[in-house]
Amino acid sequence: MPQPFLQVGPVKIYFYGVLISLSLVFLYSYAKKNSKNYSLSSQSALSSLAYSLIFSLIGARVYHILDNLSYYNQFPIEAFFVWQGGLGIFGAIIGAFFGILLYSLLKKVKPLSLLNLLFPPLLLAQAIGRAGNFFNFEGFGPPTSLPWKYYVPVFERPLEYLSFSYFHPTFFYEALLCIFAFVIFRSFKKKFSLEEKGFAFYLVSYGLIRLFSEMFRIDTWQVSNIRVAQVLSLVMVIAGFYLFLRKRRD
Repeated sequence: MPQPFLQVGPVKIYFYGVLISLSLVFLYSYAKKNSKNYSLSSQSALSSLAYSLIFSLIGARVYHILDNLSYYNQFPIEAFFVWQGGLGIFGAIIGAFFGILLYSLLKKVKPLSLLNLLFPPLLLAQAIGRAGNFFNFEGFGPPTSLPWKYYVPVFERPLEYLSFSYFHPTFFYEALLCIFAFVIFRSFKKKFSLEEKGFAFYLVSYGLIRLFSEMFRIDTWQVSNIRVAQVLSLVMVIAGFYLFLRKRRD
């Protein structure tokens, strides 16, 4: 259960919420500053960002609920308790994608321009958000004795690992790789025309990152012993490479 770091009367402020807010500020600033590079007005970029955020929140919550469906079948009202935590990044990605498509359809804007603008900065935004896992005691991996091990209180440990105190900080691995990928994008976007392939770059880079980090997850959604996140990651990588190749043929 996430714990607030500040409470004023009935108002509780959580670390995770603060970090998500910081990531949204970054996305807002990035979209406004870089919209002209995609022949988009700043208003169009920011409006599409608003659409993507609304749908990403819905998608993230739906993904989490599906992941924990047996629990929410027993306590359906808690499906609306977003402040207690529970957002799935793949649901957020899918939701953001459809939010942008909806906006482009309604406003008759090229969807690929919006996707190329708004998806690469998600890498850094996700890295910021991943820091929230540190405070929420979630997104960690199996037990480890490595120097960078992560302590998890007894009441936050999975039942099968109650006798272990230290775990892989999987959220940290993913955050570092997301930062690295974003730096690569920013450093080589002009040399390799990555601005025109931003969406493809995101799909491939985050897909590969998640394929790797899933090897260090113990709380991931599985269907018939198949990790849903790995399947979705593989789909992202394939789709990203397809967009890269298609662009080269155009």
